[in-house]
Amino acid sequence: MFDRVQYICSKEDVQLDPGAFTLLAQVAGGDLRKAVTTLQSAVRLGGSKVSRQSILDVSGQVPPAVIQQLLESCQSTNYQQVQQQVTDIIAEGYPAQQVLLQLQAALTPGVVVAVGADVAQQLSDIQRAAICELVAEADKDLIDGADEFLQLLHVAGSAQQQFNS
Repeated sequence: MFDRVQYICSKEDVQLDPGAFTLLAQVAGGDLRKAVTTLQSAVRLGGSKVSRQSILDVSGQVPPAVIQQLLESCQSTNYQQVQQQVTDIIAEGYPAQQVLLQLQAALTPGVVVAVGADVAQQLSDIQRAAICELVAEADKDLIDGADEFLQLLHVAGSAQQQFNS
């Protein structure tokens, strides 16, 4: 995929920042068509110099730092820290379903995500399964019209219990 995207960038006179390609590959999940479409949207948004931020802006992805901060708050024993992090995520306007999707990816062993330490290794299979089950339930509840803040807070609070048990 890298060679093809580089080829397209050279033919279209697009400059892709080094970190932008990594994020583009992650967002596309190996799908070349999705990578090209995201790249086209990023070029329309910010011109011929494509940065990580422009990829984030057009992809709908939550910045990896936000997911990392959420995971760090879940690893703490301070519930108010988890609640504040969830409040900040909702206040920033990030969609709860996307947060849950990226949280699940961060908890899946072997899935490469742009967060710090390998969080999946800090939990047992049973703990990861419990969190992922809550993510699935919250996703279904969100589809049914549940409140984003409450669903995200429930998952994060339960994840905190798993991290600290």
